[in-house]
Amino acid sequence: MRILFVFLILTLACSPAREREGNQKLVEAVFEIDESLISTSPYFLYDSAIQYQVPNSWIESNANFDELMRPGVQSVFVSGSDSSILVVGQFEGKLSNVSFEPDTTDLNAKFTETSFLTNDFEVKQGLLQKQDIINFKLYFDAPAISNGFYFEFYVKPSLFDETIKSIESSIGSIKFVNQIKSNYEKN
Repeated sequence: MRILFVFLILTLACSPAREREGNQKLVEAVFEIDESLISTSPYFLYDSAIQYQVPNSWIESNANFDELMRPGVQSVFVSGSDSSILVVGQFEGKLSNVSFEPDTTDLNAKFTETSFLTNDFEVKQGLLQKQDIINFKLYFDAPAISNGFYFEFYVKPSLFDETIKSIESSIGSIKFVNQIKSNYEKN
C-alpha cells in the first residue's frame, strides 16, 4: 500500500499541469535530491548530453544479467548492500511509441502507469509490484534528442522503504547538460 501511495505522491502532488503535444496535460514532478544518497561522480548518456547519478554504493556491473539485457542497454548498476538493480538504456523513437507489457501471469501482481514532466523531460512511468520484486520503469523523452532513454529499478519489497529516497534522488539528478542541450537544439 505504501508503494502505491508513494507512486501517487510522485505523480499527483506536484506542480500545476503543463500542456504537451496533443494538448495532453502533465504534472511537473519535482524529485527531492539528497546528495548524501547518490554518487558524487555523474554518469552520462548521448555523448554527455544527459547526466545522471546513481544511488550511493551502487556499482556498475559487468555481470551477465541475461534477463535484463535487451537492445539499448548502456549500463547495469547493482547495490552493494541489497542486490537492488538499475538498468540504464537508450531507445529509438519517441515516448509515444513506448508501451508497457506487464507480466500478467502473476494474478497478485499490480501494475500502474502514469506520465509526468521532470527536469525538462516528459516521462512515462510503469510500476509493477509483485510479491518478490518491485519494478519501476521510467522512459524519458527529451525534445532536443531524436531518441529517448530509460531507467529501470528493481527492488525487493522488503527493502523498498529504505531504498526509495535514494531512487528518488537518482531520478531527480537526471538532467540535460546545458551546453550540450543547446548544441542538440541547433541540429
